[in-house]
Amino acid sequence: MIRGSLILLVLAFFAVFWHGTNFTPKTVPSIDLAKITQTIYPEQRFLLTGPANINTATIEELEAIPFIGPSMAKKIADFRGSHGRIADAQELLEIKGIGPRILERIKPYFVYGTGNTAGHL
Repeated sequence: MIRGSLILLVLAFFAVFWHGTNFTPKTVPSIDLAKITQTIYPEQRFLLTGPANINTATIEELEAIPFIGPSMAKKIADFRGSHGRIADAQELLEIKGIGPRILERIKPYFVYGTGNTAGHL
């Protein structure tokens, strides 16, 4: 008898508790991707945007690539201006300051097409 009453009491408690709970879904706040990408590391930004097109990337976008600072970004832009379109990663070896080791590190961050086929940083 006591056991049955205890079970009914527990069930009544849960019925009152669940009835008073609001199950409407909460709205998710909008995410400002531009604001987020200003505060994250370039490696993380790459995961959000994909590789940059080396033939169309601005100096600022080139600077955002890991292992490329302001002076190297300018050298790449100058190389593009004097040699034209970069068709292959191996052409970057002609730029002073880019050797095989740096080339292997920066290669995944670029595509080498003619148009704006990849996301810019």
